[in-house]
Amino acid sequence: SAVSLDCADEVVGSLELDIEGGGSGERLDVLVCEAVHPERGPLFDDPRQGCRIAFADRIHLTGGVDRFRQIDHWGFRHIVLVARGTTRPLRIRVRVRTCLYPLEVVGRFASADPRLDAIHAACVRTQQACMLDAYVDCPWREQAQWWGDARVQAFNTFHLAADARLLARGIRSIAGQEVPNGLTYGHAPTIAHSCILPDFTLTWVSTLHDHWWQTGDTGLIREQAPRLRRALAYFAGMVAKRGPAKGLLPYDARYWLFLDWCPIFKGGYPTLYNLLHLQALRHAAKLFALIGARVDAADCQRRAVACESAVGRLYRNGAWLGGLDWEGGSVTQDSPHGEALACLLDLRPKQRAASVSGLRTLCAESLDVTRPMRPSPFFMHYVLSALDAAGEGAAVVDCIRRWWGDMLDRGLVTVEEVWRSVPGNQSLCHAWSAHPLAHLARILLGVRQTAPAWKQVTIAPTFCLDAADGVVPTPHGPITVAWRRSATGVRGTVSVPRGVRATLALPGARARRLTAGKTAWTA
Repeated sequence: SAVSLDCADEVVGSLELDIEGGGSGERLDVLVCEAVHPERGPLFDDPRQGCRIAFADRIHLTGGVDRFRQIDHWGFRHIVLVARGTTRPLRIRVRVRTCLYPLEVVGRFASADPRLDAIHAACVRTQQACMLDAYVDCPWREQAQWWGDARVQAFNTFHLAADARLLARGIRSIAGQEVPNGLTYGHAPTIAHSCILPDFTLTWVSTLHDHWWQTGDTGLIREQAPRLRRALAYFAGMVAKRGPAKGLLPYDARYWLFLDWCPIFKGGYPTLYNLLHLQALRHAAKLFALIGARVDAADCQRRAVACESAVGRLYRNGAWLGGLDWEGGSVTQDSPHGEALACLLDLRPKQRAASVSGLRTLCAESLDVTRPMRPSPFFMHYVLSALDAAGEGAAVVDCIRRWWGDMLDRGLVTVEEVWRSVPGNQSLCHAWSAHPLAHLARILLGVRQTAPAWKQVTIAPTFCLDAADGVVPTPHGPITVAWRRSATGVRGTVSVPRGVRATLALPGARARRLTAGKTAWTA
């Protein structure tokens, strides 16, 4: 006989069972999973394939009162209990000792749209479930500190709490797993040599910048400066020195170039890979300048200028190429990835309107998961960031409402790894997809950081709903925003802590400096 228990949410922790009524030699199997089919039962894929997981324990009963205490921890929504060989009913008490990072959530969001509020809540639950002693991609499957995921998770975290400790710990952890040529492993700790990702090494460089931007602290930069030099040395040695691809990074067949979960061009000299290189070089130049390493800063700045010039050749006929093939030929590709990152890097400003228009069209589409070049929920963070930066906040909110709302319509309580994930194969609780919690706060509350350590912010809400209110944390204290639309206009308030220079920028009005405390405004 078997019974399935729905915890109604993603649970992360260790199981504890008290079992009465069993006989000697009888068994109780305990399985956990993220989804249960009404006819087929728990949904698992073959755990011998890749990193697929089927978690289970088998408890051999003694005939008395059996107490089982699990040592490790799992992530799951459903608990399935299967009694084998029993002759009478079992009485079972099930508990879970949760295992989560003690995040003190300050950030809050509510709006006039219940669907957006539910999406925000699902994203918050997901982010918390993916914070253990480190950022992990998901609590159910490998529970690994993948660093591309972690950059998005830190962005999410900073809109829930002014807590950079997991980011700092992860930066050190990733730095400590070094390939002889300076690259990092894609996650840490690991002995998986198939998981060396050059693009995640570039992400590691950018997360050093992210940590400084959040905290204003240069201590971690000084500590990691030697490691930073070694990581950048790999890319300096790989850049093409001549020919049509001069100045561009090639695909290195020894390693896994991830970029995104879609068939974006990854051979030859990929555009997206080179855009990530440009971003990392710019960040590195800034980091070295902050600690007074002028020679390193100048070198990175010189390399960034050369990289930008080389990358600029990948823009042809009004669009970004997928890249160059090994012979230097153009690889055309209908991919929004390059358009989004180029916008964020402020490349080709005269052509940016066309890129923004394409991204806006993408986000206005229905969620067609068969479209080959549709960015995954992970890379949509960068697409939505590019649209937000271009003043297209309403388009971002509409996309979140429909695409992430699709997850809720299918009964999910957390946000999934890929669009319409297959339970038992892909994760149904994956924090690289939880970034709408930050985008909604940035757009509808309008709070945007404009200086390191949140010492300066701009508050410019997008009034595409009838009301919104919430809290955005900063190292100096919370910023609170509330507004409501009526027939006569929009009325709102904002509260700013001491130590933050805030500018209120409302449509049709001159921007004005706010003093610490609460301010009422109309628009």
